Amino acid sequence: MSLSIALSPGGHLVVQPDDQAEPKLSQATVAHLGEAFSVSTTRGLETRASEFLHEPLPPTFVFWRGFAQRLFAALCHNSSLENASTIVISRPVETELTAMAESAPPMTGLEYLNSAILRRLWDELDAHVHAAIGRTPGGAAAYLKKCNPTWNAVGRATFHLAENKRNRAYPFGFLATYTNRVSEQGKVQHVPLGQALEEYVGAKNRTTLAALLSPVQSAAEQSKLARELLDSRAIFHPQVWRRDQAFAFLQNIPSSSKAAWSSAFRIGGRRPVHRGRKPVCESARPRETCSARKGCWISRWICRLRANR
Repeated sequence: MSLSIALSPGGHLVVQPDDQAEPKLSQATVAHLGEAFSVSTTRGLETRASEFLHEPLPPTFVFWRGFAQRLFAALCHNSSLENASTIVISRPVETELTAMAESAPPMTGLEYLNSAILRRLWDELDAHVHAAIGRTPGGAAAYLKKCNPTWNAVGRATFHLAENKRNRAYPFGFLATYTNRVSEQGKVQHVPLGQALEEYVGAKNRTTLAALLSPVQSAAEQSKLARELLDSRAIFHPQVWRRDQAFAFLQNIPSSSKAAWSSAFRIGGRRPVHRGRKPVCESARPRETCSARKGCWISRWICRLRANR
């Protein structure tokens, strides 16, 4: 059995049986989807971007999930999620809403879909999410984690360091990225920090721009290296590093990650093999100290680079 979403003349979303829709859904999924939309359209949309974020669904559900995902991503782009009263979920501009309506797949009631309907549904979902945040102990971050932990990785700056042994003079590569959204497959998408900066400056999206720069500025306040990268604007471009530069970067991670900021560090590329350890060390949580972890890969890399200097 399978389902599809129909749009009523009044602009409400309704779940209906559709034997032609693919993929076929389990009885439990059918029941859950129908129950969520029977509560309200906003509850149904919220469920698409939370419990069913990673699930393969028929095209009409994927479209409306994408709509809800866009709102959740806008929520994540706030520079601070601590104060619910200051959270702004920026609505897409009219041209974007029109393009969204034109990209919708075939569905019952498609002739009723336009930018005005999408604008109203966005505002209703916005109000629903704000109300849910207000009811959740721990605020927006706890609400996002409850919906789906994937959302806690969106809206972050990430510093990547990878090894390339083929370049003896500059055996390391550095790249800063920003996680701007979740894909249709439910995976967090990274874009180079410089590209994200150009996009948001060009779009004059001040909320997202502030969210992008906030963790980088916080890192610069805690780390001399991050300050140098920001002041020189090198943080917005891919870099090739010598061993001593990579060594300085790794030494900065344990101290700077103690601060309450939402940057992450990823160590990748070719690494020394160590049995039983996952070869990635990420410090993405506030006040989490990498050096406190037993067998931390950052500590191992520091020791290795110190020996090779």
